Amino acid sequence: MTIGLFKSKHLKRLGGVDAADHVKKSMAATMTNKIMAIMSLRGRSGKVSFMKTHLYKLICGAVFSSFDTTTTKINEHMAKYFKYAPERMGGSGRKKER
Repeated sequence: MTIGLFKSKHLKRLGGVDAADHVKKSMAATMTNKIMAIMSLRGRSGKVSFMKTHLYKLICGAVFSSFDTTTTKINEHMAKYFKYAPERMGGSGRKKER
Protein backbone atom coordinates (compact mmCIF):
# COMPACT_ATOMS: atom_id res chain seq x y z
CA MET A 1 0.00 0.00 0.00
CA THR A 2 1.43 3.38 -0.94
CA ILE A 3 1.58 6.25 1.53
CA GLY A 4 -0.80 8.35 -0.59
CA LEU A 5 -3.40 5.60 -0.62
CA PHE A 6 -3.07 5.13 3.14
CA LYS A 7 -3.53 8.87 3.77
CA SER A 8 -6.47 9.00 1.38
CA LYS A 9 -8.26 6.16 3.22
CA HIS A 10 -7.53 7.83 6.56
CA LEU A 11 -8.96 11.14 5.34
CA LYS A 12 -12.10 9.44 4.00
CA ARG A 13 -12.72 7.88 7.42
CA LEU A 14 -12.66 11.27 9.16
CA GLY A 15 -16.02 12.09 7.59
CA GLY A 16 -18.19 14.98 8.62
CA VAL A 17 -21.80 16.13 8.56
CA ASP A 18 -21.20 18.02 5.31
CA ALA A 19 -18.36 18.88 2.93
CA ALA A 20 -17.28 21.90 5.00
CA ASP A 21 -17.00 19.78 8.14
CA HIS A 22 -15.04 17.10 6.27
CA VAL A 23 -12.60 19.74 4.96
CA LYS A 24 -12.17 21.18 8.45
CA LYS A 25 -11.54 17.77 10.04
CA SER A 26 -9.10 16.76 7.29
CA MET A 27 -7.08 19.96 7.60
CA ALA A 28 -7.03 19.81 11.40
CA ALA A 29 -5.87 16.18 11.30
CA THR A 30 -3.01 16.80 8.88
CA MET A 31 -1.62 20.27 9.77
CA THR A 32 -0.99 22.37 12.84
CA ASN A 33 -2.32 25.91 13.16
CA LYS A 34 1.26 27.22 13.04
CA ILE A 35 1.73 25.61 9.63
CA MET A 36 -1.66 26.83 8.39
CA ALA A 37 -0.81 30.37 9.55
CA ILE A 38 2.03 30.57 7.00
CA MET A 39 -0.09 29.16 4.16
CA SER A 40 -2.98 30.33 2.07
CA LEU A 41 -4.98 28.55 -0.58
CA ARG A 42 -3.33 30.33 -3.51
CA GLY A 43 -0.12 31.55 -1.87
CA ARG A 44 -0.81 35.26 -1.88
CA SER A 45 0.71 37.85 0.47
CA GLY A 46 4.02 36.01 0.67
CA LYS A 47 2.46 32.82 2.01
CA VAL A 48 2.96 29.25 0.80
CA SER A 49 0.38 27.98 -1.71
CA PHE A 50 -1.62 25.02 -0.40
CA MET A 51 -3.13 24.31 -3.83
CA LYS A 52 0.29 23.21 -5.10
CA THR A 53 0.65 20.47 -2.49
CA HIS A 54 -0.12 16.77 -2.72
CA LEU A 55 -2.17 17.07 0.48
CA TYR A 56 -4.58 19.45 -1.30
CA LYS A 57 -5.32 16.75 -3.87
CA LEU A 58 -5.74 14.09 -1.17
CA ILE A 59 -8.21 16.18 0.82
CA CYS A 60 -10.21 17.10 -2.30
CA GLY A 61 -10.35 13.43 -3.32
CA ALA A 62 -11.54 12.36 0.12
CA VAL A 63 -14.26 15.02 0.21
CA PHE A 64 -15.40 14.23 -3.35
CA SER A 65 -15.72 10.55 -2.47
CA SER A 66 -17.97 11.36 0.49
CA PHE A 67 -20.05 14.33 -0.68
CA ASP A 68 -21.57 15.67 -3.88
CA THR A 69 -19.78 19.02 -4.01
CA THR A 70 -17.66 21.17 -6.31
CA THR A 71 -14.00 22.17 -6.30
CA THR A 72 -15.07 25.79 -5.85
CA LYS A 73 -16.97 24.97 -2.65
CA ILE A 74 -14.06 22.94 -1.28
CA ASN A 75 -11.69 25.82 -2.06
CA GLU A 76 -14.01 28.27 -0.27
CA HIS A 77 -14.05 26.06 2.84
CA MET A 78 -10.26 25.67 2.79
CA ALA A 79 -9.64 29.39 2.28
CA LYS A 80 -11.90 30.23 5.22
CA TYR A 81 -10.12 27.70 7.44
CA PHE A 82 -6.71 29.12 6.48
CA LYS A 83 -7.93 32.68 7.07
CA TYR A 84 -8.63 32.08 10.76
CA ALA A 85 -5.67 29.77 11.48
CA PRO A 86 -3.55 32.52 13.09
CA GLU A 87 -6.32 33.21 15.61
CA ARG A 88 -6.68 29.60 16.72
CA MET A 89 -4.53 28.21 19.50
CA GLY A 90 -1.03 27.40 18.32
CA GLY A 91 -1.05 30.01 15.56
CA SER A 92 1.13 33.09 15.50
CA GLY A 93 -1.80 35.52 15.82
CA ARG A 94 -3.16 37.94 13.28
CA LYS A 95 -0.98 40.95 12.48
CA LYS A 96 -2.60 44.17 13.62
CA GLU A 97 -2.86 46.92 11.03
CA ARG A 98 -2.43 50.51 12.13
